[in-house]
Amino acid sequence: MRRASKAKIKAKALCVICCAVLAMTFSLSGLMPGSTVKATTLQRSEITIALDAGHQAKQDLRLERIDPDNKSLGRKYKMVGGCSSAYNHMPEYKYTLIIAKKLKADLEKRGYKVYMVRTKNNVDIGCQTRAKKINKSGSKICIRLHCDSYGSSARGVSTIYKPGHNSYYSKSDASRSKVLASYILSGECKSTGFTKRYNDARNDMTGQNWSKIPTALIEMGFFSNRREAKIMSRTSCQDKIASGIAGGIEKYMKKYYHVDKAV
Repeated sequence: MRRASKAKIKAKALCVICCAVLAMTFSLSGLMPGSTVKATTLQRSEITIALDAGHQAKQDLRLERIDPDNKSLGRKYKMVGGCSSAYNHMPEYKYTLIIAKKLKADLEKRGYKVYMVRTKNNVDIGCQTRAKKINKSGSKICIRLHCDSYGSSARGVSTIYKPGHNSYYSKSDASRSKVLASYILSGECKSTGFTKRYNDARNDMTGQNWSKIPTALIEMGFFSNRREAKIMSRTSCQDKIASGIAGGIEKYMKKYYHVDKAV
C-alpha cells in the first residue's frame, strides 16, 4: 500500500509539473486556451488602419438598429448633420474630413496602410454601413473622428469606447478599444495642449456596436467654444491634432503588434 501511495504521489506531482510547464508555454506564446489575444509581431506595411470622418453633407434620418443583439437599445438615425464651428461656421463633416486626410498622410509616412470610409463630403453612408465597410477592409483598428458641442464654455478632448461585447464585438475588441481610446486621447492632448476630459464607456454607439475590430471615437475639441474652435481652425493646430492621434495609434501598435521589432 505504501509503494502504491508513493507511486500515486509521484504521478500526481509529475502531472502538476507538466501542466505548469504547458501553462507557462501557452502564456508566453499568447496562446492560452480561451484567450483571444495573441502575441503578434507585424511590420507596419502589414497593418491597415481605418479612419471614419464623422458625419456627411446630407443627413439620413431613417432609423436603424443601434446594436445587432440588444433590441432594448432601440434605433437611431442613420446619420445626423453634426455641429458647426462657433468661430467660422465650418460644419463638422468638413472638419473631420480635413483631419482624416492629414491623419492618413501621417500614418502612411509611418509605413501603415489606411482605409478611408469616405474621401468626400457628398456621400450617403449610415453608421451601420460604415462599420460593415470597415469590417470588410481588413483593418486592425478604426478611429472615428468627431467634434464636440455642448455650451460655450465647455472645452477639451474626450474619447468613447464600447465597454462590453456582442455577437460582432469580442471581449478582446472591447478591452483593446479602451486602450486605443486612452492612447489617442493622451496623444492629441499632449500634442495640442488641449484639456483632457475623459475616456468614456458607452454601449449606445452604432458604429462601435456593429464593428468587428477595436474602435475608438475621439471628440477632438469643442466647436461650441468659440475660442477653442478658433484654435482648431488653424492649420498648425490641425496638424498637431493629426500627429497627436497618430502618436497614440503608434503606441497601440507597439503594444499589440510590436511594430518596431518586426523584421
